[in-house]
Amino acid sequence: MVSCDEIARSCQLTFDSAHRRVVDGLAALLLRCNVLATISRRHGWIESWRLSVDGLEQQLRFLDAVGLGGVGAVGSADVAERIRAWTGTEVATAIPQEIWTNVRKIMDGEPQRLSPAAHRLLGSLGTRPLPSRERLARVATVLDDASLDILATNDIFWDAVAEIAPLGEQETYDATVLGTHNFVANGIAVHNSLEQDADVVLLIHREDFYEPESPRAGEADLLVVKHRNGPTGTVTVAFQGHYSRFVDMAR
Repeated sequence: MVSCDEIARSCQLTFDSAHRRVVDGLAALLLRCNVLATISRRHGWIESWRLSVDGLEQQLRFLDAVGLGGVGAVGSADVAERIRAWTGTEVATAIPQEIWTNVRKIMDGEPQRLSPAAHRLLGSLGTRPLPSRERLARVATVLDDASLDILATNDIFWDAVAEIAPLGEQETYDATVLGTHNFVANGIAVHNSLEQDADVVLLIHREDFYEPESPRAGEADLLVVKHRNGPTGTVTVAFQGHYSRFVDMAR
């Protein structure tokens, strides 16, 4: 679906499907074109999923890289022309709302060094539910804060976690990507464990932590599960909870 609101200077680019895997796949494909999309659940007489390309910047990327394919009477060039005509419109790039909490702390710390113009800019922060990077960049300049400037100028996309649904036991695989060791899984940038680079891997297991009625109360197992230059094995020690320490069983 494509719709443009000339008064609000906003555009909607959406795709609906009854199958979550379809919209997940489309979102992954759009990432290859450097286009970020969001997915939301729609409730009605039949449950469906909506893929949305939000924000003027992302929408222009989509129109330039993918296009609409002549949907209805509206073409990619027409929509892109309207968006580019909305000069001065802030692009609502998703930045965590919590960032403004940090801004307030900085303001409260040194209010005397801010000019009246700076106070007016910072005082209007709460009126915008979704701040743009451009606005955050101006705030960073006013406050002379390097951490805020990094958030305003980097290309990280922040998204909220809507839900975490357990899938039960699943097969897992350890993957290594030479060089960066980072890779993308289901649209999320991940990193495999540091275990592959460690010389020694030591795990601690306390049975009574998971089974309160265990006869091994006060005991802990130190498991040496990896040792490049020596043997592996298990050492049982005593756990002294009131001191938060482990000692030899003989003591």
